[in-house]
Amino acid sequence: MLAGIFLGVAQIVSHRYYSANWASDLLIARLQLDSLGWAFIFTLTARLLGLLVEGSEKRCGRKKPCLITFIDHVIEIVSRRAAGLALAAASTLAGYTIVVALSGAYFHALFFLLFSLYLLSLGEAAVNPLLKGKQSKAFFPALGVMAGLPLDMNLLS
Repeated sequence: MLAGIFLGVAQIVSHRYYSANWASDLLIARLQLDSLGWAFIFTLTARLLGLLVEGSEKRCGRKKPCLITFIDHVIEIVSRRAAGLALAAASTLAGYTIVVALSGAYFHALFFLLFSLYLLSLGEAAVNPLLKGKQSKAFFPALGVMAGLPLDMNLLS
C-alpha cells in the first residue's frame, strides 16, 4: 500500500509541475495485470484438464495418479503466485486510490477502487478450484465481479 501512496504522490507532483504521467506508467508496470490474467487462464485450463483426466479414469477404469498429482502440483504453484500478485496489485492500487481521493478526484478514486476489487476477484478465482465443495464462499461473487464489472465500467465512462 505504501508503494501505491508513493506512486500517487509522485503522479500528482509530476502532473502538476512537469505535465507528465510518470507514476501512472510505473503503476501499470507494478500491477502485472497480464501475468495475473494469464495465471487465471492457466489455472482454469489446468483444472479443466484435471477434471477430464479424472472423468476418463472413471470411464476407462485406468488409474493415472501421477498425471493428476502433477496437474494438482502445478496448479498449486501457479495459484499461490497468482494470489501473491493479486494481493500486491490490489494493495498498491488501494494506496493509489487513497491519494487520488485525498486530492479531490472522487470519481477517479471510485474507478481505482472498483479496479482494485476486480484484481482481488481475479486472484480469488485463480486460487479456488472448480470442484464442488472446495470453493471458498467468495468464489462465485468473485466470478460475478469479473463478469459484470467491465460491463458496468463501460456504462460509467
